[in-house]
Amino acid sequence: MASKLTLGVAAISLVAVTGTTPGNADPVADFYKDQVGIMAVGFSPGGGYDRYSRLVVNHLGKYIPGKPAFVPQFMPGGGSLKMANYTYNVAPKNGTFIGLASPMLPIFQLIRSKGFKLDVRKLSWLGRLATQKHVMMVRADTGIKSLEDLKKKEIVAAASGLASPTYMFPAFLNSALGTKFKIIKGYKGSAGTRLALERGEANALSSGWISWKSNVPQWIESKFIIPVVELGFDKSPDLPKHVPLILDLAKTKADREFMEFMMGPTITGRAIFGPPGLPKARLAALRAAYDKMVKDPDFLAEAKRRKIEVHPMGGAEIAKRVTRTASASAATVKRAKEALGFK
Repeated sequence: MASKLTLGVAAISLVAVTGTTPGNADPVADFYKDQVGIMAVGFSPGGGYDRYSRLVVNHLGKYIPGKPAFVPQFMPGGGSLKMANYTYNVAPKNGTFIGLASPMLPIFQLIRSKGFKLDVRKLSWLGRLATQKHVMMVRADTGIKSLEDLKKKEIVAAASGLASPTYMFPAFLNSALGTKFKIIKGYKGSAGTRLALERGEANALSSGWISWKSNVPQWIESKFIIPVVELGFDKSPDLPKHVPLILDLAKTKADREFMEFMMGPTITGRAIFGPPGLPKARLAALRAAYDKMVKDPDFLAEAKRRKIEVHPMGGAEIAKRVTRTASASAATVKRAKEALGFK
């Protein structure tokens, strides 16, 4: 009898001190307590992905049971393919490794699979931080004012590499609409392509609308550059109304399907993901933490200070969008390969 009494007192003491009992212990919190996770970034420090990753590591952990910390780790290479391959095949599948990579990966899985050691449809998607709608800009001193002008005059577009939207989108426009971009590759990252535009080595550049606004707002305000087309699924309200949306220019059903495939990454945008096969309870906790984080006033205030926009979309919806892009028809994939010069 005395031993039973002692056990009862011990159990009451446990509840009083910790608020838990053996029956309601949280295994997710137990796992994450005192953990330090990795927020991998598939690009070099200093760009937009860097800023978004630092924003996430400052806030995500406080909404995960156990309140783990996360630190950024930069893994550039192959347009972020190096980081994506690592995440899929090497990174721990326990919820301590998450990351950001290029939204173009679902397209490249189908049209340029060399070096791919992953299936984007099997990654564990947590949620989107921002859309990646692109705007093709041209220098005002070219005299070009519209897409029709771009069909009549060849101008140079700066690009970093084949895996970059800076190459893919002007090549796509050449194929879909008959523009005459001469694409020069090899510039180092977004900073390198912008410098080429500034120096006059290039006359055009496709970049994310949020990147244009955060990196060189003075160019927009001074009309050093002008927008000629928006690449995405819907119009940005702060772009001039006369700038056309690419999907509105489709003439046939096949054109529309091709354009939607190529625009898929603009919806996926800068989305956080983890390796495949995460424990269900931890994936649910990570998605719930993301949902709370993007509504956090402190998170949003820091995003404003960093001059970056937030366009949330939940992990389950992002997973559907990625799967849709990565499951395109053979005819659409064939057309994309031809447009981008891949065999």
